[in-house]
Amino acid sequence: MSTSPKWLLLLLVFLLSAFFGKEAQAKTVNAASCSQADVASAVAQAANGDTVMIPSCSQTNWTTTVQVNTCIDIEGQGQGVTTLGDNVAKNGTDTSVLFLFNGNCSSGNIQLANMTIVGVATDPSIYNKGHVRILGTPQYFRVHHITMNNPTTSFLTANTPAYGLVDHLTVPNCNPSGGSGAINLKASAWGGGNNSYGDASWADTASLPGSSSAIFIEDSTFSCTDPVYLTNVMDGDSGARFVFRFNTLTGANTTSHGTDSSQRERSIRWQEVYKNAYNFSSQASPGFIAWVRGGSGIMWGNSVTGQGWLSSMLQVSNLRDSTSYTPWGQCNGTSVYDRNSNSTGYICVDQPGAGTSNLLSGDPPAPTSWVGNISFPIYVYLNSASGSENDTTGNSTNVQQNRDYFLYTSSFNGTSGVGSGPIASRPAACTTGVGYWATDQGSWNTKLPANTSGQLYKCTSTNTWTLYYTPYTYPHPLSQGSSATLPSAPTNVQAAVVVQ
Repeated sequence: MSTSPKWLLLLLVFLLSAFFGKEAQAKTVNAASCSQADVASAVAQAANGDTVMIPSCSQTNWTTTVQVNTCIDIEGQGQGVTTLGDNVAKNGTDTSVLFLFNGNCSSGNIQLANMTIVGVATDPSIYNKGHVRILGTPQYFRVHHITMNNPTTSFLTANTPAYGLVDHLTVPNCNPSGGSGAINLKASAWGGGNNSYGDASWADTASLPGSSSAIFIEDSTFSCTDPVYLTNVMDGDSGARFVFRFNTLTGANTTSHGTDSSQRERSIRWQEVYKNAYNFSSQASPGFIAWVRGGSGIMWGNSVTGQGWLSSMLQVSNLRDSTSYTPWGQCNGTSVYDRNSNSTGYICVDQPGAGTSNLLSGDPPAPTSWVGNISFPIYVYLNSASGSENDTTGNSTNVQQNRDYFLYTSSFNGTSGVGSGPIASRPAACTTGVGYWATDQGSWNTKLPANTSGQLYKCTSTNTWTLYYTPYTYPHPLSQGSSATLPSAPTNVQAAVVVQ
């Protein structure tokens, strides 16, 4: 039986009508002014997919929150053009914020963009509740082209699916004494977990190196002014996964937490820190660009100027080696949650260089047995301090070089560390675990010519090289107005994002 051209034509007309009819439903709602009441009124008129436009204005302070129960785009007229002041009383709750997004979306985005936010209300004890908070289950979120002046609490907190982008964020005064300037991440119920500890993120077996299953912070600028100490502008725990790339930092670095909290949280799960530019010329206290206290990741291609204080490019340590933390205890061969393959307790729960574990639940965590972490080493290469390679790191008892982390070596011969160069120069022989960054492969950075972005090979068994890591597309597809290359978001996922 054949289908007549008439029916095919009717079907095509129906599909086109449905498509364009859906597109036509999206509308723009213009707020009458920058006042909280007028913006709230515009938001109340907006449906999923709509855009609320806030007009130009000098600093307009709000004392109450605008709650957004739909998945919409809220935009100002530009940084320094639309300026909102957060004078909402900071009472320690998750709702004492400027914007509270609480939409549940099966598709579509939440977006906040093109404005300046100024912290007005102050309370030094409230540091991680946010000027902006995203709850609900949006498919993706994007926060971009925002200047955050005087962050008196956090900038952004979110309980969302795993996929999000923060780009072109400018923090010109992230002084810790004025509230700090960090982005803190949590993945508290990744992929269907039913608690807030990050257990499901740790049990998830999805491929991590180069995955889109992370929160990306890119093309942003952090200027911190503490004369002695660096400000942590990136932090994570509870199964968090983040990619921090192509950012510019002054007086700032990144950090992450392990199973060393006063609560039941898990370590950060995964982090990629690459192609960032750091300047530390004004800080008096020595330090490092990143401190890894748990989980795994890849740190490469970062540059440091003004590094006279630099003690090491990367610090890797497991604090449970020397101290007991509830409920895990100390990693010294006595905790039932550690592998205890030797007297030191190795592999410790979620320690640096650890990967996927069994699914835990409850508090205290159950089952009460070895959590089952696999080995998942950290790779560190091609970081420079004024042109000199400086990948040295601090050890702890259970975190060892060429087992839990691998560092760059300029004289790479395949036996240890990480090498770099054209693929043709990669040694044929290799020891399991070592890495090689092929500089004439990879096209993930769309701003560079094809096959010049680089990608990492890993020796997966003796004399066997396997492609291990190609960074995710840069710039991120969400910054280009597209989510076509992103996977479907998992359900019942929570990730917390906090810009302090």
